[in-house]
Amino acid sequence: MTAATLLLVLADSSRFGVRWHAMPAAWVFWMIVVPVAVAIGWWAYQRDRDVPRAARVLLGALRSAAIVFLFLVLMGPFKETSESRVVRSHLLVLIDQSSSMSTVDGYEPDDARALAAATGRSADEIGRMTRLDLTRAVLTSPKGELLERITKDFRVHVYGFGSQLVPLISTGDTADEAAEGEVVPPAARIAARVAELRAADPSTRIGQAVSAALDAYRLRDEDVAGVVVVSDGQQNAGGVTPIAAGRKAAAQHVPVYAVGVGDPRSPRNIHVSNLHAKEVVLARDTAVFEFDVHAKGFDGRTVKVEVQALDDAGNSRGAPLAVNPSDVVLKGGEEAQAVRVTYRFDRADTYALRIGIPVEPEEKIKSDN
Repeated sequence: MTAATLLLVLADSSRFGVRWHAMPAAWVFWMIVVPVAVAIGWWAYQRDRDVPRAARVLLGALRSAAIVFLFLVLMGPFKETSESRVVRSHLLVLIDQSSSMSTVDGYEPDDARALAAATGRSADEIGRMTRLDLTRAVLTSPKGELLERITKDFRVHVYGFGSQLVPLISTGDTADEAAEGEVVPPAARIAARVAELRAADPSTRIGQAVSAALDAYRLRDEDVAGVVVVSDGQQNAGGVTPIAAGRKAAAQHVPVYAVGVGDPRSPRNIHVSNLHAKEVVLARDTAVFEFDVHAKGFDGRTVKVEVQALDDAGNSRGAPLAVNPSDVVLKGGEEAQAVRVTYRFDRADTYALRIGIPVEPEEKIKSDN
C-alpha cells in the first residue's frame, strides 16, 4: 500500500465504521504528523546516491507510510458497529377496587348520553351502573377499541388496588405468549381479568399503589411509557400520598394519567332546614312559617312550597294547605335562602304539619326536602 493509498483510506475511514480512541485534531495529523513522516522518509534515503532515484523515492514513501501506520496504531483504531431494535415500552394500568367504586352516581342527562356513546350502552343503563361497572364498560367497549389500541402499542400490565397492589395480567411479551401457545388476543385476555374485579376493599391507597408499580419496573431497568390510574380519587389510607407518588414518577420521567370515575359535581339537591313557627296561633289569625332552603343545581327554578296536614298516623290529611306565596324561585349557590310563607287557619284545631318543597326529579338525595 502506497502512502497515497493509505491517506485515501484514512480520509474515508468513517465510511467503514473506523473510529479512534486518541486521534488528535485533523490539522495536527495533516500539518504535523504527515509532513514529519515524509521528511524522515526523504532524509533516510537522500544520501544513498548509489541507489537509483526512483528506488529512493519508493523506499522513502514506504518508510513514511510505515511511520504514519505506526502512529495510527498508537491512536487505537477500532471498528464501530451499531444495532437497533424496536422494543415496546410498558404501560401500567391501575384500577381502583375499593368499596367506594361500588357507588351508583347517576348522571346528568348530557353526561349520561356522552357515557352511553363511549360505552355502547343506553343512558338508562349508565344511570344504574356502579363506578367499577362503568370502568369495565369503557375499557371493554368494542366501540372505542381502547384495549386493542393500547395492547398494539405497549406491553400492558393491569393491576387492581385498594389496600395493596394486586397484579392481574401482563401482555406484550411475544416470546412468552408464543411459548405458551397463546391464541387469545391480549385485549380479550385483559377484558376477562377486569371482569373479575370486585369493589370490596375497605381502603384506597392510590399513592402507595403508584409508588409500588414504579419500583417494580425501576428495578428491572425498563422503560415505562406511563401509569394510568383509574379511580374515584377517594384516598383514605396509606403512607404515600398521591402528591409524593407523582413527584417520584416525575423524577423517573414517567407520566401519570389520572382518570376520574364518578360524577365530579356536587349532587343536585334541595335541602330544607331551620324551620321557625309559633306552636300556638289563634283561629283566623295568620300563621307564619319561616325556613331555610339550600338548593344546588337548581338556580332560577320555580318550585312549590308545600304545607301538608297529617293525621295521627303521619299520613296526609286532605289537600296541601294553600299557603301564600305558593311557590318560590330558587337562588342556588352555597348560601341558604330564607323562605317565608303564611296561612290562615279558620277553624280551631290541633294540626300536625309537614312543611317543605316537593322532591324534584333530578335530586339524588330525596329525604331532606
